[in-house]
Amino acid sequence: DHILQMNSLRSNFLLILTSIFALAIVFQDDLSYRILLVDDGAKTSTELSDDHICMNVMLHAEIHDHRPDVVEHYEQYMKNYILILKYVDRPLPMLITLKNGYYATWDKNTKSAWTDDPKDIIFQNETVQKYIDEEKSCLVEGAYNPFLVEPQDRSGDNMLILEDGDYVAYHAFADGFYGHFAHDWLPTLAWLRDIIPPDTKIILHLAENTRKELTFIDGEFVKRIIWVDFKKVVHVNNGNIIVPLIDGTPEIMGHKLLNYARSWIQETRPIRRPNDLPRNVIFYTRSGSSDVLGARAMDPIHQREVIRILQEKMELYKPDERLVVFNGQNGYNNTMSIEQQFNIFRAASTVIGPHGSGLSGNLIWTDPAPPTCEDRVQVLEFIPGADSEQVHCLYCSHFPYLRGWPLDYHTMLYTNESVHERTFINLTTFGEALEALWNPQVGSSPSKIIR
Repeated sequence: DHILQMNSLRSNFLLILTSIFALAIVFQDDLSYRILLVDDGAKTSTELSDDHICMNVMLHAEIHDHRPDVVEHYEQYMKNYILILKYVDRPLPMLITLKNGYYATWDKNTKSAWTDDPKDIIFQNETVQKYIDEEKSCLVEGAYNPFLVEPQDRSGDNMLILEDGDYVAYHAFADGFYGHFAHDWLPTLAWLRDIIPPDTKIILHLAENTRKELTFIDGEFVKRIIWVDFKKVVHVNNGNIIVPLIDGTPEIMGHKLLNYARSWIQETRPIRRPNDLPRNVIFYTRSGSSDVLGARAMDPIHQREVIRILQEKMELYKPDERLVVFNGQNGYNNTMSIEQQFNIFRAASTVIGPHGSGLSGNLIWTDPAPPTCEDRVQVLEFIPGADSEQVHCLYCSHFPYLRGWPLDYHTMLYTNESVHERTFINLTTFGEALEALWNPQVGSSPSKIIR
């Protein structure tokens, strides 16, 4: 009880704190920030409704819980959380151009961009805490990860001299993680692909998952990439190195950047499920996979009960669909290829499971342009609440990162008996959530979407 009281006090304090910060963000003078950032006219969330797809415009998913105070706390917390981290639609990233510049990624969390001439470009913006340090002649970025820092090595001992021309250098949060690629890398890369000339090349750190996913999406685009290792300095003697300045982690920009990702995948992977094949109800589990280190795996006995309820509800509402219990591996405990995972999720009608890379990394393979609002894939994600923060961070969800994707997004909370290694959910609430998703007489609130 003492632990639960402490967690409750902590979550209430965080709620008050996020409310204060959210108000500060809403009312602060952000004029210089808006002027300096580049916005090339991407669709707003309202304009996205013109493509006849219902989009998530609320700042939280639909939560399923029988406790009104818990629902209210979740909704207010998520609204403030999204406002603080600016996961709402806003101007697109600023592009800094360094003439005859240098660039290096030192490790997963730090990178540098600089010139020989500190007067070549000077930028300072206190709102997003990024600037070019005039004395050190390098881009410096505070507050967000990965940090732009003072160069570790300006010498030519480990330098790659690039051919004359222009290059975009990009590095984002959680380098090399399959799931994080979906919302921390792909949207910005899709935007860059759309706005930079076709002869401009892209400098990326060589991470195997990044290379595989980009190759699957667009092999021609990969030909434009200069892959570099950590601590490798690149330099162009006659040209520009262009650096997008990140103003959030993850940097999803609400609907804006994800709209570019949607368009890209729709262009290169337009495949839809053949009409004669059943759709999939996917239950994502973090159990039984060597790719998962055990965290947030559901108790195995409890999971069998969850799947039993799921099967019963499918018999009522989805008798023609098939249940796929998915952990990212095939029957031989080998990681599925990206194409195999794509095929499973492109045929999905519903995806259910815990917060994790197996969920977020594959939701981008769902249909990016469903023909109607009702054809959106439904998602039910299990997340920690105020009395289950021991599992993961409070209300950790993929919704803020993927709210620009055409998904009908729902959440429910772990119960207080859950721990980091083993989780439980309320079985009654789970059954009620499936009724809300699948029973047309219950359904979702129309206020959650734009039609």
